[in-house]
Amino acid sequence: MTLLANTTEWLNSNAEVAAAVVFGSASRSSNSNAVKAHDIDLHLVISSERAITATDWESTFPHDGFCLAVHRPASGGVSKITVLFLSGQLDLVLVPKLPLMEVSRRFYNNENASDPSLTAALNEMATCLHSGYFFIKGEEVWAPFYKDVALLPGVRLSNDDLCTLADCFLADALWVAQKATSGEIIAAQNALHCKLSSCCLRLYREFKLRRGERLLSFGLGRHVESMESPEILPSLTINANAEDFAIKRECQKTLNTVSVLMTSMGIKWVPSLSAAKLLANSGIYLNPTAR
Repeated sequence: MTLLANTTEWLNSNAEVAAAVVFGSASRSSNSNAVKAHDIDLHLVISSERAITATDWESTFPHDGFCLAVHRPASGGVSKITVLFLSGQLDLVLVPKLPLMEVSRRFYNNENASDPSLTAALNEMATCLHSGYFFIKGEEVWAPFYKDVALLPGVRLSNDDLCTLADCFLADALWVAQKATSGEIIAAQNALHCKLSSCCLRLYREFKLRRGERLLSFGLGRHVESMESPEILPSLTINANAEDFAIKRECQKTLNTVSVLMTSMGIKWVPSLSAAKLLANSGIYLNPTAR
């Protein structure tokens, strides 16, 4: 049996699981494709989190080669368990049943219109569902709610959000350049990959969504290689070894990418002259052609 088949059998036998929904890449196109998937994302509506966290994975999945289980926070104020097997991986988002029922009630009472935190949580959920989903369990009760949430816009960025993100990028880019100059190469590499790259990819995702293009995954940078041309890919790729000049080169490239994406979305983003001067002092230029 496949990992999905074994997971389905386990979930259907667990009375504490009110609903189980497959989303992400394993859910696309057809259930037959999901059967072959080795990386399965699941949204579990549960009466008791302990019913999942206390699972003896090795005995529950004796033929899948259990390796490791990690319990950690997830977006939207819930938690998730990542379970690694030789046969594949499960990512189980654990959503308590009673709080989700309250979220559903408030959603249908249109309370999310006046509650930004509720709106954000629902849009996080919608973003996960946009790439496709299907029920293993609980469809008769929860299908209408999931269907309506999936119609929400998902995680999106307003023009103000974009400007704030770009301003934060400038501050981080200056930090990276300064640390590279002072010889703190590892710290600069870490921020370059974790902060500057993330900013570019968030802007890129919003750019694609504003063009009405359907993303293949909710994760940052997922499937970009298959979606973009060889001309575009280098602008979204970080390639810096542990040297001052290489880090600054990639820092400059990410800044160019941010500027192009902001302009392409019609966002008027004009950093201050003093910010531009600070960057220039570290070898990074808002307008590279004007050096």
